[in-house]
Amino acid sequence: MGASAILTRKVALPNFFSMTLNTEYARVAAQTFFGGADRDRFQRVAEQVRSCGSAEEAARLSCETVTFNCHGRQVPLVVDVASNNQLLGACRDVGEFSFGYEPEIHCALDILTGADAVIYDIGANWGPISLQAALREGFRGRVFAFEPQTPAYENLRAMVAAAGLESVLFPQNVAVSDHEGETHLTDDQWRGNVAVSESGTGEACRLVVLDRLDLPDPQLIKIDVEGHEQAVLAGAAELLQRARPFVIFEDWIEHPKAHFAQLAGYGYAFYRLGWYNPFTGAMEERPPFLTTIQILGLQRVEPEGRSQLPRRINMLAAPQPLIIEQYPGLISL
Repeated sequence: MGASAILTRKVALPNFFSMTLNTEYARVAAQTFFGGADRDRFQRVAEQVRSCGSAEEAARLSCETVTFNCHGRQVPLVVDVASNNQLLGACRDVGEFSFGYEPEIHCALDILTGADAVIYDIGANWGPISLQAALREGFRGRVFAFEPQTPAYENLRAMVAAAGLESVLFPQNVAVSDHEGETHLTDDQWRGNVAVSESGTGEACRLVVLDRLDLPDPQLIKIDVEGHEQAVLAGAAELLQRARPFVIFEDWIEHPKAHFAQLAGYGYAFYRLGWYNPFTGAMEERPPFLTTIQILGLQRVEPEGRSQLPRRINMLAAPQPLIIEQYPGLISL
Protein backbone atom coordinates (compact mmCIF):
# COMPACT_ATOMS: atom_id res chain seq x y z
CA MET A 1 0.00 0.00 0.00
CA GLY A 2 2.96 2.39 0.38
CA ALA A 3 1.79 3.42 3.86
CA SER A 4 2.56 2.10 7.34
CA ALA A 5 1.91 2.88 10.99
CA ILE A 6 -0.05 5.93 12.09
CA LEU A 7 1.26 8.26 14.78
CA THR A 8 -1.53 9.95 16.73
CA ARG A 9 -1.97 12.63 19.32
CA LYS A 10 -5.06 14.07 20.98
CA VAL A 11 -5.25 17.78 20.16
CA ALA A 12 -7.45 20.80 20.74
CA LEU A 13 -8.63 22.39 17.50
CA PRO A 14 -7.88 26.09 16.96
CA ASN A 15 -10.57 28.73 17.03
CA PHE A 16 -8.75 31.87 16.00
CA PHE A 17 -11.21 33.77 13.80
CA SER A 18 -14.82 34.10 12.69
CA MET A 19 -16.59 35.83 9.82
CA THR A 20 -20.29 36.05 8.96
CA LEU A 21 -21.13 36.56 5.29
CA ASN A 22 -23.39 39.60 5.04
CA THR A 23 -22.66 41.05 1.60
CA GLU A 24 -24.14 39.99 -1.71
CA TYR A 25 -20.77 39.27 -3.28
CA ALA A 26 -19.67 37.01 -0.40
CA ARG A 27 -22.90 35.00 -0.38
CA VAL A 28 -23.00 34.53 -4.16
CA ALA A 29 -19.28 33.68 -4.39
CA ALA A 30 -19.55 31.13 -1.59
CA GLN A 31 -22.57 29.51 -3.22
CA THR A 32 -20.80 29.42 -6.59
CA PHE A 33 -17.50 27.90 -5.46
CA PHE A 34 -18.82 25.55 -2.75
CA GLY A 35 -22.42 24.85 -3.73
CA GLY A 36 -22.28 24.64 -7.51
CA ALA A 37 -24.47 27.71 -8.00
CA ASP A 38 -24.81 29.58 -11.30
CA ARG A 39 -21.42 31.08 -12.26
CA ASP A 40 -23.14 33.59 -14.54
CA ARG A 41 -24.76 35.12 -11.47
CA PHE A 42 -21.37 35.31 -9.79
CA GLN A 43 -19.88 37.03 -12.84
CA ARG A 44 -22.69 39.61 -12.80
CA VAL A 45 -22.16 40.40 -9.12
CA ALA A 46 -18.36 40.53 -9.54
CA GLU A 47 -18.74 42.96 -12.45
CA GLN A 48 -21.11 45.07 -10.35
CA VAL A 49 -18.40 45.33 -7.67
CA ARG A 50 -15.71 46.23 -10.23
CA SER A 51 -17.86 48.95 -11.82
CA CYS A 52 -18.91 50.67 -8.58
CA GLY A 53 -18.73 54.43 -8.79
CA SER A 54 -17.59 54.87 -5.20
CA ALA A 55 -15.58 53.06 -2.55
CA GLU A 56 -18.59 53.22 -0.23
CA GLU A 57 -20.78 51.37 -2.71
CA ALA A 58 -18.09 48.72 -3.32
CA ALA A 59 -17.72 48.22 0.43
CA ARG A 60 -21.45 47.70 0.78
CA LEU A 61 -21.30 44.95 -1.83
CA SER A 62 -18.16 43.06 -0.78
CA CYS A 63 -16.56 44.12 2.51
CA GLU A 64 -16.86 41.80 5.51
CA THR A 65 -15.60 41.90 9.09
CA VAL A 66 -13.14 39.23 10.24
CA THR A 67 -12.90 38.90 14.02
CA PHE A 68 -9.74 37.38 15.49
CA ASN A 69 -9.52 35.69 18.87
CA CYS A 70 -6.20 37.12 20.06
CA HIS A 71 -5.20 35.96 23.55
CA GLY A 72 -8.65 36.52 25.00
CA ARG A 73 -9.47 39.74 23.13
CA GLN A 74 -11.59 40.14 20.01
CA VAL A 75 -9.84 41.98 17.14
CA PRO A 76 -12.17 43.01 14.27
CA LEU A 77 -10.86 43.89 10.81
CA VAL A 78 -12.79 44.91 7.68
CA VAL A 79 -11.62 43.12 4.51
CA ASP A 80 -12.73 43.22 0.88
CA VAL A 81 -13.53 39.61 -0.03
CA ALA A 82 -13.92 40.55 -3.70
CA SER A 83 -10.22 41.36 -3.90
CA ASN A 84 -9.35 38.00 -2.32
CA ASN A 85 -12.20 35.49 -2.18
CA GLN A 86 -9.96 32.80 -0.63
CA LEU A 87 -11.11 34.19 2.71
CA LEU A 88 -14.45 32.52 1.99
CA GLY A 89 -12.85 29.06 2.05
CA ALA A 90 -11.57 29.56 5.58
CA CYS A 91 -14.93 30.97 6.64
CA ARG A 92 -16.69 27.88 5.26
CA ASP A 93 -14.44 25.55 7.25
CA VAL A 94 -15.03 27.47 10.47
CA GLY A 95 -18.78 27.72 9.87
CA GLU A 96 -19.38 24.09 8.93
CA PHE A 97 -16.98 22.34 11.27
CA SER A 98 -16.38 24.81 14.14
CA PHE A 99 -12.59 24.79 13.84
CA GLY A 100 -9.84 26.87 12.27
CA TYR A 101 -8.60 26.75 8.70
CA GLU A 102 -6.59 23.57 7.87
CA PRO A 103 -6.29 22.64 11.57
CA GLU A 104 -4.07 19.63 10.84
CA ILE A 105 -1.30 22.06 9.84
CA HIS A 106 -1.87 24.20 12.90
CA CYS A 107 -1.77 21.18 15.24
CA ALA A 108 1.36 19.80 13.56
CA LEU A 109 3.01 23.20 14.03
CA ASP A 110 2.18 23.02 17.73
CA ILE A 111 3.82 19.60 18.03
CA LEU A 112 6.91 20.29 15.93
CA THR A 113 7.84 23.89 16.78
CA GLY A 114 8.39 25.73 20.04
CA ALA A 115 7.69 29.24 21.24
CA ASP A 116 10.90 30.64 19.73
CA ALA A 117 10.69 28.88 16.33
CA VAL A 118 11.36 30.48 12.95
CA ILE A 119 8.69 29.50 10.41
CA TYR A 120 8.47 30.19 6.67
CA ASP A 121 4.95 30.26 5.19
CA ILE A 122 5.35 30.07 1.40
CA GLY A 123 2.12 30.79 -0.44
CA ALA A 124 0.62 32.43 2.64
CA ASN A 125 -2.35 34.09 0.89
CA TRP A 126 -4.13 36.23 3.53
CA GLY A 127 -2.19 34.39 6.23
CA PRO A 128 -4.41 31.84 8.01
CA ILE A 129 -1.45 29.56 8.80
CA SER A 130 0.93 32.43 9.58
CA LEU A 131 -1.61 34.10 11.85
CA GLN A 132 -2.43 30.88 13.69
CA ALA A 133 1.27 30.25 14.28
CA ALA A 134 1.95 33.80 15.47
CA LEU A 135 -1.16 33.96 17.68
CA ARG A 136 -0.11 30.94 19.74
CA GLU A 137 0.05 31.75 23.44
CA GLY A 138 3.58 32.79 24.40
CA PHE A 139 4.95 32.71 20.84
CA ARG A 140 8.10 34.82 20.60
CA GLY A 141 9.64 33.44 17.40
CA ARG A 142 9.35 34.80 13.88
CA VAL A 143 7.06 33.92 10.98
CA PHE A 144 8.03 35.01 7.45
CA ALA A 145 4.99 34.91 5.15
CA PHE A 146 5.63 34.94 1.38
CA GLU A 147 2.65 35.92 -0.81
CA PRO A 148 2.88 37.30 -4.39
CA GLN A 149 -0.79 38.32 -4.78
CA THR A 150 -0.90 41.97 -3.79
CA PRO A 151 -4.53 41.98 -2.48
CA ALA A 152 -3.83 38.95 -0.27
CA TYR A 153 -0.55 40.46 0.90
CA GLU A 154 -2.32 43.72 1.78
CA ASN A 155 -5.00 41.77 3.67
CA LEU A 156 -2.28 40.05 5.68
CA ARG A 157 -0.41 43.30 6.40
CA ALA A 158 -3.60 44.86 7.74
CA MET A 159 -4.32 41.82 9.91
CA VAL A 160 -0.79 41.83 11.33
CA ALA A 161 -1.20 45.49 12.31
CA ALA A 162 -4.68 45.00 13.77
CA ALA A 163 -3.52 42.08 15.91
CA GLY A 164 -0.31 43.82 17.01
CA LEU A 165 1.92 41.10 15.55
CA GLU A 166 4.52 43.32 13.83
CA SER A 167 7.34 41.95 16.00
CA VAL A 168 6.74 38.29 15.10
CA LEU A 169 5.00 38.13 11.70
CA PHE A 170 6.65 39.57 8.57
CA PRO A 171 4.72 39.53 5.25
CA GLN A 172 6.77 39.46 2.03
CA ASN A 173 5.11 40.46 -1.27
CA VAL A 174 7.13 38.01 -3.42
CA ALA A 175 6.94 34.53 -4.93
CA VAL A 176 9.54 31.89 -4.04
CA SER A 177 11.21 29.97 -6.88
CA ASP A 178 14.54 28.55 -8.13
CA HIS A 179 15.66 31.79 -9.80
CA GLU A 180 15.35 35.50 -9.22
CA GLY A 181 13.56 37.89 -11.55
CA GLU A 182 9.97 38.70 -12.46
CA THR A 183 7.08 36.68 -13.82
CA HIS A 184 3.29 36.67 -13.77
CA LEU A 185 0.60 34.86 -11.85
CA THR A 186 -2.24 32.88 -13.35
CA ASP A 187 -5.57 34.70 -13.48
CA ASP A 188 -7.87 32.34 -11.60
CA GLN A 189 -11.35 33.28 -10.38
CA TRP A 190 -10.70 31.45 -7.12
CA ARG A 191 -7.84 33.37 -5.53
CA GLY A 192 -6.71 30.31 -3.57
CA ASN A 193 -5.63 28.60 -6.82
CA VAL A 194 -3.48 31.38 -8.28
CA ALA A 195 0.03 30.18 -9.14
CA VAL A 196 3.34 31.37 -10.56
CA SER A 197 3.46 30.77 -14.31
CA GLU A 198 5.82 31.81 -17.10
CA SER A 199 2.74 32.04 -19.33
CA GLY A 200 0.56 33.71 -16.72
CA THR A 201 -1.66 36.61 -17.72
CA GLY A 202 -2.39 37.91 -14.24
CA GLU A 203 -0.53 40.17 -11.86
CA ALA A 204 3.25 40.61 -12.25
CA CYS A 205 5.33 39.42 -9.30
CA ARG A 206 8.94 39.34 -8.15
CA LEU A 207 10.73 36.01 -7.68
CA VAL A 208 13.15 35.26 -4.84
CA VAL A 209 15.30 32.22 -3.96
CA LEU A 210 15.38 31.00 -0.36
CA ASP A 211 19.10 30.18 -0.48
CA ARG A 212 19.87 33.81 -1.35
CA LEU A 213 17.78 35.48 1.36
CA ASP A 214 19.38 36.89 4.47
CA LEU A 215 16.90 35.35 6.91
CA PRO A 216 17.34 33.15 9.98
CA ASP A 217 17.14 29.41 9.33
CA PRO A 218 13.64 28.00 9.81
CA GLN A 219 12.61 25.05 11.95
CA LEU A 220 9.60 24.53 9.65
CA ILE A 221 8.62 25.52 6.12
CA LYS A 222 5.00 25.36 4.98
CA ILE A 223 4.50 25.36 1.18
CA ASP A 224 1.22 25.88 -0.71
CA VAL A 225 2.17 26.97 -4.23
CA GLU A 226 -0.18 25.12 -6.59
CA GLY A 227 2.35 22.90 -8.37
CA HIS A 228 5.45 25.12 -8.02
CA GLU A 229 6.93 23.00 -5.20
CA GLN A 230 9.89 21.66 -7.20
CA ALA A 231 11.15 25.17 -7.96
CA VAL A 232 10.72 26.33 -4.36
CA LEU A 233 12.73 23.38 -3.04
CA ALA A 234 15.37 23.60 -5.76
CA GLY A 235 16.04 27.14 -4.62
CA ALA A 236 16.38 25.94 -1.03
CA ALA A 237 18.84 23.06 -1.54
CA GLU A 238 21.51 24.55 0.70
CA LEU A 239 18.99 25.55 3.36
CA LEU A 240 17.39 22.09 3.49
CA GLN A 241 20.74 20.35 3.92
CA ARG A 242 22.06 22.87 6.44
CA ALA A 243 19.05 23.59 8.67
CA ARG A 244 17.08 20.35 8.17
CA PRO A 245 13.67 22.01 8.70
CA PHE A 246 10.36 20.18 8.70
CA VAL A 247 8.45 20.79 5.46
CA ILE A 248 4.65 20.77 5.27
CA PHE A 249 3.20 20.99 1.78
CA GLU A 250 -0.16 20.75 0.08
CA ASP A 251 -0.19 17.97 -2.52
CA TRP A 252 -2.70 17.33 -5.30
CA ILE A 253 -2.51 13.96 -6.99
CA GLU A 254 -2.39 15.58 -10.45
CA HIS A 255 0.59 17.82 -9.62
CA PRO A 256 4.17 16.80 -10.57
CA LYS A 257 5.92 14.70 -7.93
CA ALA A 258 9.57 15.70 -8.40
CA HIS A 259 9.58 17.37 -4.98
CA PHE A 260 9.12 13.98 -3.32
CA ALA A 261 12.35 12.78 -4.93
CA GLN A 262 14.11 16.03 -4.02
CA LEU A 263 13.27 15.66 -0.32
CA ALA A 264 13.82 11.90 -0.27
CA GLY A 265 17.30 12.54 -1.67
CA TYR A 266 18.06 14.59 1.44
CA GLY A 267 16.88 11.75 3.69
CA TYR A 268 13.40 13.09 4.44
CA ALA A 269 10.55 10.79 5.56
CA PHE A 270 6.94 11.50 4.57
CA TYR A 271 3.78 11.57 6.65
CA ARG A 272 0.22 12.26 5.54
CA LEU A 273 -1.47 14.72 7.89
CA GLY A 274 -5.10 14.03 8.71
CA TRP A 275 -7.53 12.92 11.36
CA TYR A 276 -7.69 9.49 12.98
CA ASN A 277 -11.10 7.96 13.63
CA PRO A 278 -10.70 5.44 16.50
CA PHE A 279 -14.04 3.80 15.68
CA THR A 280 -13.02 2.88 12.12
CA GLY A 281 -9.22 2.87 12.46
CA ALA A 282 -9.06 5.04 9.34
CA MET A 283 -7.55 8.40 8.46
CA GLU A 284 -10.03 11.10 7.42
CA GLU A 285 -9.59 14.44 5.64
CA ARG A 286 -11.82 16.37 8.03
CA PRO A 287 -12.05 16.06 11.82
CA PRO A 288 -14.70 13.34 12.17
CA PHE A 289 -16.43 14.62 15.30
CA LEU A 290 -18.20 17.89 16.09
CA THR A 291 -16.05 18.51 19.14
CA THR A 292 -12.99 20.65 19.81
CA ILE A 293 -10.90 17.64 20.89
CA GLN A 294 -9.82 15.41 17.99
CA ILE A 295 -7.06 12.92 17.18
CA LEU A 296 -4.40 14.17 14.78
CA GLY A 297 -2.97 11.43 12.57
CA LEU A 298 0.46 11.27 10.93
CA GLN A 299 0.54 8.31 8.56
CA ARG A 300 3.94 7.23 7.23
CA VAL A 301 3.86 7.16 3.43
CA GLU A 302 6.41 6.06 0.84
CA PRO A 303 6.45 8.27 -2.26
CA GLU A 304 5.36 5.42 -4.52
CA GLY A 305 2.22 5.02 -2.40
CA ARG A 306 0.98 8.58 -3.00
CA SER A 307 -1.37 7.50 -5.82
CA GLN A 308 -3.41 5.42 -3.37
CA LEU A 309 -4.23 8.38 -1.14
CA PRO A 310 -6.96 11.02 -1.60
CA ARG A 311 -6.69 13.58 -4.39
CA ARG A 312 -5.69 16.43 -2.11
CA ILE A 313 -3.76 16.03 1.15
CA ASN A 314 -1.34 17.92 3.36
CA MET A 315 2.01 16.15 3.73
CA LEU A 316 4.72 16.45 6.35
CA ALA A 317 8.32 15.80 5.29
CA ALA A 318 10.51 15.17 8.34
CA PRO A 319 14.34 15.34 8.12
CA GLN A 320 14.35 11.89 9.74
CA PRO A 321 11.62 9.47 10.84
CA LEU A 322 9.75 10.87 13.81
CA ILE A 323 10.78 9.44 17.18
CA ILE A 324 7.74 9.52 19.45
CA GLU A 325 9.81 9.94 22.61
CA GLN A 326 10.79 13.41 21.37
CA TYR A 327 7.16 14.59 21.12
CA PRO A 328 5.05 14.30 24.30
CA GLY A 329 1.67 12.69 23.74
CA LEU A 330 2.55 11.19 20.34
CA ILE A 331 1.53 7.51 20.14
CA SER A 332 2.30 4.88 17.49
CA LEU A 333 -0.60 2.64 16.47
